[in-house]
Amino acid sequence: MQNSSIPEDRLSAIFTILFMRFMVGIVFMVALLNEEQNLILLCLLLFSVVGVAKLWGKFSLRGITCCGSVDRKRLFPGEKLTLSVRIENMKFLPVWLRVNIEGATNSAVDFAAEKTEFSHDISLLWHQRVSFKWQLIVKKRGVNSLGPFHILAGDLLGFFPGHRNEQAPEVIVYPRVVPLKPLPLPGRDLFGVPGASSPVHDPVYIAGTREYQLLQPARYIHWKASARHNQLQEKVFTPSWKQKILLLVDAQGFVDNRAFEEFERTLEVVASLAVSMVQKGISVGLITNGCLDGKLSGSGAVPVMNHTGTLPAILETLARIRMEIANTLPVVLQNSITIPWGVSGVLFSHSADATNMASYNALAQRRIPTICLVSTDNADQQAQTTLEGKVICCDDLRLEMRQ
Repeated sequence: MQNSSIPEDRLSAIFTILFMRFMVGIVFMVALLNEEQNLILLCLLLFSVVGVAKLWGKFSLRGITCCGSVDRKRLFPGEKLTLSVRIENMKFLPVWLRVNIEGATNSAVDFAAEKTEFSHDISLLWHQRVSFKWQLIVKKRGVNSLGPFHILAGDLLGFFPGHRNEQAPEVIVYPRVVPLKPLPLPGRDLFGVPGASSPVHDPVYIAGTREYQLLQPARYIHWKASARHNQLQEKVFTPSWKQKILLLVDAQGFVDNRAFEEFERTLEVVASLAVSMVQKGISVGLITNGCLDGKLSGSGAVPVMNHTGTLPAILETLARIRMEIANTLPVVLQNSITIPWGVSGVLFSHSADATNMASYNALAQRRIPTICLVSTDNADQQAQTTLEGKVICCDDLRLEMRQ
């Protein structure tokens, strides 16, 4: 794609090269001295064309509006989107116009169809509006800009174009979701069985009613239901504990080892695990010490909850993470969201080493049972001894690795 500000294929040397204009001036002076009327008229015509073209080009960008949009702003790698660009000439002066989309031809975005170019030439009449569309396919996680839009506008011959850049839309590409084997999560179920079979009931959560059983406390009687059924009814309680999982992504080991590929594969496992947990009704949260791109900078935490907006928030945070460190994970853990009681942790890191141990110990001090998922099997002796039976390699969870 052409990145130059002047489209050289549309220009004539006599109008753009100063030396040629100087030569025309000399010819004009000679014609005046020799009273060559035809040559004088030709030179005046050339000067008039240059002057009008320059003035035309000076006002060509005024009143030109460019607006880009996409049909999907959040998607997964391999999915398609439609990029639309609408350009309008809001003045009475017609212009020649070229639009280039400079940021779309990168490794993260590609054409969905073959033999397509991110450039269009067109002549716009007064108050005319045109639209262009491209079918794109995203290939890479992250916050990907589809611009900027580079606009060239000038006279209808394109001799003296002006140029400017317009902001383009961004798309948020989530990590790829891959099939996983079941993960043995650290449990916090204190009473073993739910409902009325549990030895301890939570009076806040009532699942329903049933016929009153002898030897049950009178405070469990549901008097309104008893009056409605003309028979004593007792309350049936839900479990006093619900499974809550906190996902923690420690980017420090990946940064220290410059493990870009391992970092991307780990985020795929984090996203896949979050999707699986939400589908099972588990309350999920996320904390990371990685820096975030875009509007979420400085907010690498999603509270642990079972809410419809939790999974999109986690996936968007994972999409915005870049492999840079905002702070150590223990410090981020101390200064971030309030962690509710009963949470279990799943810690993602590069390997079982001193950095991993510091994060693990910070969670242990808060009485959060944790298992560690690492991208490599490299582990120092102390970490291997302390975390024995609590370390799992991320690749061992991926079903696709067995294919």
